[in-house]
Amino acid sequence: MTFSIIKSANNTYLKLLHGCILLIFIPLSVFADSGQLPNTDMTMLPTVVVEATKPLPESGITTLNSDDIKNLPNKNGTLTDYLKVVPGVQFSEQADTSYQAGEIEPANVSISGGRGYENNFLIDGISNSSTLDPYALKFDDTHILAGNPQDIYLSPSLIKSLTILDHNISARYGNFSGGAIEAETIDPASKPSGEISYRTTRDNWTKFYTHPDEEEDFQNADRTTRQPHFDKHNASFHLSGPINNSQGLLFAYALNYSRIPLTPFNVKEIQTRRSENYYLKHVSELSTDTTLKTSFTYAPYRAKGFLNSTMNSNFTNVSDTYALQSMLETYNKNGTFELKAAIKKNSDKREAPDHFYNWKSTYGETKDWGRLIGSSSSNEGGFGELIRTEQSINLQGHFSSNPIVSHLLETQLKSGIEYEHIQAKYNRPNTVYSYGTAKVLGAGDFCNQGDQACVSEEQYLSKRIVYPAGSSSERVNFFSGYLELHEKFYRFTIRPGLRIDYDDLMKNINPAPRLLISLDIFGDDKSTLTFGANRYYGQDLLAAKLRGAIQPTESSTRPDQLTEWSDPIKLSYTTVTKFNTLETPYSDELTFGFRQVLFSSLFTLDYIYRQNEDQLAKETNPDLNPSGDHEITLNNNGYSEYKSYRLGWKKQWGRNSLTINAAYEKVTSSNESYYDTLDDGDLEDYVYHDGELKLKTDLPREDYSRPWTANLIYVTDLPYGFSFTNTTRYQSRYRVIAKTNEPKFDTDGDLNTKDDQYFVYDEVSQQSALTFDWKISWTKALVNNHSIELNLDIFNVFNRKIPIGTEDNTYRLGRQYWAGLTYKF
Repeated sequence: MTFSIIKSANNTYLKLLHGCILLIFIPLSVFADSGQLPNTDMTMLPTVVVEATKPLPESGITTLNSDDIKNLPNKNGTLTDYLKVVPGVQFSEQADTSYQAGEIEPANVSISGGRGYENNFLIDGISNSSTLDPYALKFDDTHILAGNPQDIYLSPSLIKSLTILDHNISARYGNFSGGAIEAETIDPASKPSGEISYRTTRDNWTKFYTHPDEEEDFQNADRTTRQPHFDKHNASFHLSGPINNSQGLLFAYALNYSRIPLTPFNVKEIQTRRSENYYLKHVSELSTDTTLKTSFTYAPYRAKGFLNSTMNSNFTNVSDTYALQSMLETYNKNGTFELKAAIKKNSDKREAPDHFYNWKSTYGETKDWGRLIGSSSSNEGGFGELIRTEQSINLQGHFSSNPIVSHLLETQLKSGIEYEHIQAKYNRPNTVYSYGTAKVLGAGDFCNQGDQACVSEEQYLSKRIVYPAGSSSERVNFFSGYLELHEKFYRFTIRPGLRIDYDDLMKNINPAPRLLISLDIFGDDKSTLTFGANRYYGQDLLAAKLRGAIQPTESSTRPDQLTEWSDPIKLSYTTVTKFNTLETPYSDELTFGFRQVLFSSLFTLDYIYRQNEDQLAKETNPDLNPSGDHEITLNNNGYSEYKSYRLGWKKQWGRNSLTINAAYEKVTSSNESYYDTLDDGDLEDYVYHDGELKLKTDLPREDYSRPWTANLIYVTDLPYGFSFTNTTRYQSRYRVIAKTNEPKFDTDGDLNTKDDQYFVYDEVSQQSALTFDWKISWTKALVNNHSIELNLDIFNVFNRKIPIGTEDNTYRLGRQYWAGLTYKF
């Protein structure tokens, strides 16, 4: 009943948005033709033709320009590090943990209450978001490769500007239900120039916070989840300049590298992470009105590691992304045309030992390393090679008209179409065996030649799990189109728009109306009210189809070391992944805003409400399919609700700028990702929380959910070539929702019958966090326009000890120093 009401409400909401668009289009077109305002006696003035339209107030848009990117502290040399200063953006509690300070992958972010994989990352207008398995976090899974929401880990050294869109987002943008993040890359310089940069940090420049009971275990870490020692290095280089009067060329290289020493079985092993960008860009002025930009990016990523408590388990996760992009932009009397084309290939691969062995550490001296860690087992090997590829072709066309003035109405039309073809593959090239159930061999008991699951006169493994080889591929076509008007009428600026998406995987036609209205209250461009009503559709995941390649696991046995293995039989209660068509997840949004220019500063106030429906979750069919397997599928049972109140103030004077923003956010969510199980029965589970009986799916979100966040960013240029940036970030108490061991009885009989038993969920609060991050730079000009710059970034300047997350005794990093040098020529 609840879901039918919600669905009905959403259909009504969609019809209401369409009605709003029609009510705006029709009257304004009438007024434009008649030249009269409704119910007014104003004398009409002669038409004045203007050459440019006043842009709509940038509600929901935060843009970081090249100076911002240069001045803001950046810890790990990733794009998402800059999002910490943006209101409405939250990071996972585990994003800055003391236990894994050596990692360099971009952190997941939640924008306006969305999940970490529900954002659309773009590079020069082309999507950089993964459609495969962006929330696969485990690096040691048997069947699944680790993923990330971004294909290319773009280096900040290549970013000219960064635009974050978190509400009131234009119809030009789609495939998200969180936010959109667009990076514009740097262009070739107008004269020969270059830059070399290097930054570094290490564990002895870092303060770790751990619980005293875990300090010894941490310092002698033998697993990836504990990283007491590391060193990190960011390096970049670019060289650019003109080829002739109309062409320019840029070549750039960037490296982000981490080295993590660990001591498994008291032997030093080095894990590494290596992310690189090779970037080539050509810009040609074909005429005074036409520009052609073409770029090529090669972005490899390598992560070398080993399985916890497992000998000879070294593996490498490899990710290679190639992207060729081209954009033709031309101007004429009608407006601006953009044509974009891109070819991208992403290949993820795990290189690992083919088989896994679970020996007994007490059956001899050959396989006895488990004793070093107090275990009766000695694990060895890995889970074999996995390959996942994604190839795409993207074509776009966009048109933005010049302003059209008709009496009191000024109109600008924006429209575009997009087509994308994606071909994805999943492949396990070899059958993998996991051996176990060791049995002892006595003196004179020998193994067959070549039997790797046997040690003569010690032990043999009598059972094995079989992971059969398998592959699958899928092709999908995405089609999108949008139409948007920017209309200025009297003191109103109105942006109605409609975006329609379709793909032949889920076969859903998704109309997403967008509407933004602003009122210049006094007609002086200083006081503006805004209202927005929008729908955003998320992106389908090809992982839902590709996982069908994962074959049911089997087992076989042998009675002794000399007997052949029995024919494989299917394991009891085997689960298989099946594909089913789903609705596309979407988010309905209502916003209200106010902007005030006062004393050369800008004050903003916003309210954002989102209702997210048809979110992805996992379910297991309790009935066996004809093959005798349990089926795992994705469903649309997930949903969430988001409310946010935001304040902002910004002022710039002389060589100083000050930005202050604060946000209050409340999120309830049924699940955190499509990996969470949410069967139909889960939607009716009641629990006690905060003294009330409520649906379990209405509990507050467990991550990305600090209610209050606030930022203060102060930037100043000082004498003698110095500059200073302070970013102060406040996060309120984090409430951990935890299930207790004490059930509660519904003695009042509020539900069903009396004495119904429900689980109790309590909130455990972590303390609030106030951190200061500083960046201090010194620049010295040299001869012939050369210069040198020294940088010092200090994070958590006052070394605050901040508990985080849902686990006890987990803290953020303390104070950390990064030192850098840049030479420009």
